[in-house]
Amino acid sequence: MKRGRQGNLSYGDRARNHAVLPDRLPALAQFTSPPHKRKYERNSNSEDALTWSCFDLLAQLPAPARHLALTELWEDAFEDCPLPACWAEHDIEVNVGKRFTCAGLSTEVDASVECPGMLLFVEAKLYSSVDLGGRAERPNDQIAHKLNVGLRVAAERSRHGSSCDFYFAFLDVAPRQKLTKRVAIEEARRSEHGFHGKWRSAYWFNMYKDGVRGNRKLLKTALASLGDVDVSLVARRMGWLTWADLFKVVLRAAIRS
Repeated sequence: MKRGRQGNLSYGDRARNHAVLPDRLPALAQFTSPPHKRKYERNSNSEDALTWSCFDLLAQLPAPARHLALTELWEDAFEDCPLPACWAEHDIEVNVGKRFTCAGLSTEVDASVECPGMLLFVEAKLYSSVDLGGRAERPNDQIAHKLNVGLRVAAERSRHGSSCDFYFAFLDVAPRQKLTKRVAIEEARRSEHGFHGKWRSAYWFNMYKDGVRGNRKLLKTALASLGDVDVSLVARRMGWLTWADLFKVVLRAAIRS
């Protein structure tokens, strides 16, 4: 085990860097097999390692325990948005690193929670900040991109079955109120990588969810390709979660099990 220049630990074994059930070791190996994940599978600063450790454990819980843990997470993340009606009627599926594709757009979601009638994307950040996009393969920032893909997938499912509602949660190290920085939008658009740019995640989340003095023009612009979208409803279904809250929920679930 070695400590890197950024203070991270580098473990000799991927299992040492994850909380993994013994029978999930093959699944972990598959999860970390892509080159962009394998590069950081032994790095203690890995967002993927923490995401796997928390959400894969939740996925393996018995249905009643999983429901209870996910309900607690929902209450922590969504202040003004009640649980979907389908939550109590169906088993809830949890995935880590699942890819969603619809209408020419595609994204790998850090963690997803779904049941008939509901789809939740979780975007997880540890020490990095939101990707601002601006490239041919991703013109939008990560939040806008996830919203566009998730809303399309939910609409497609609604067309081919029962109504499906989309929700989005941002997972970060602190409440968004702690990370918020008041700057002109031009400064927020300039790229600043790593920990020093973490305020940008809260900045763009707040701009989309709350708008400017209640005006959600930016969110409407980000979702323009979807046509007529109720941006107020989209904003109400956006939540913020901290790693501390997630850890406590997972630990309580493990104790109960």
